[in-house]
Amino acid sequence: MIKKRFFKTKNEVDVTFRTSLDHDVEGVSMVCDAYDWQPMAMSRRPKRTWQLRTRLPVDQVVQFRYLASGGLWFNDDDADGYAPNAFSGDNSVVNTASVADATPPSDQ
Repeated sequence: MIKKRFFKTKNEVDVTFRTSLDHDVEGVSMVCDAYDWQPMAMSRRPKRTWQLRTRLPVDQVVQFRYLASGGLWFNDDDADGYAPNAFSGDNSVVNTASVADATPPSDQ
């Protein structure tokens, strides 16, 4: 799950990343290009769920992945999209375009 909260007076977006695994791990980090791919430790939540709340620049497309203990890399199923990476895989993408700039959904 990715939850975004926009501010009227700030050029940043409050983003909550939440993921879960079907097995126990020691820890999970979120890594993204906005923070030079440096791991940011996520907090353990109930039911093998991990969460991180951070701020990202508004109107950006940020690539990210999760890194679990043991070197397990994985993407977010709820990402806004995916982009190829240099390691023969994909990165998750979160789009921080402001709501006013977003394309409205079609009526179909």
